[in-house]
Amino acid sequence: MQNRFPFLAPCFGWLHTLILFAGLCSCAVDPKSNILEGKLISSVVIRHSMQERATHEWDRHLRSYMKLRTGIPYSSELAEHDIRSLYESGYVDDARLLAEEDGQALRIIFEIKDDPGCGPNNFSIIGNAAYSDLKLGLVLKSVIKNPITETQVMAARDELEEFYHRHGYQQAHITIDYKHWGERSIPDFVLVIDEGLRTTPWYEALFQLSGNTMAP
Repeated sequence: MQNRFPFLAPCFGWLHTLILFAGLCSCAVDPKSNILEGKLISSVVIRHSMQERATHEWDRHLRSYMKLRTGIPYSSELAEHDIRSLYESGYVDDARLLAEEDGQALRIIFEIKDDPGCGPNNFSIIGNAAYSDLKLGLVLKSVIKNPITETQVMAARDELEEFYHRHGYQQAHITIDYKHWGERSIPDFVLVIDEGLRTTPWYEALFQLSGNTMAP
């Protein structure tokens, strides 16, 4: 994928359109976008390149990576975060943001170039408190590939357990909920995480002790 660069499209009458492209782990906001700063957001819409992805359930999942919301002031910083977060989620090939004037407010539109190999019918994670869905999704990105097999599901569980154990959650246990298995063309499954209590790893404890060398 080639890097894309943001630009501010020409204004036609009342319409101002700001387009932000996500590049390879980087994106920027055009300086001229400060004309949009602070305007109230009237709505946030997601448009997909693949119509089969345009479902309420999948949009709700993608919105979990976004901070721009209906009813809050527009912020170019949040816009940059959302584009980067969507791209780094691994669920989209590319994304761009359009901001249209809606009276005195702004209508925010995310145009998503969907990744055919990664979609809403893959898997979900529940029970995680210490780490976000985004973080754990990145841990599993190299393990889960379409078409999903039962071997991959087992590998995903083992990978997450090993990740938790490495970070001090020695009692972490992960089970697999197969209740939806086989109901769709791409089987669904849920990784259910019981994190347990965290024990400070030895290298963290050593660092903490080495920092306590000064007398009171």
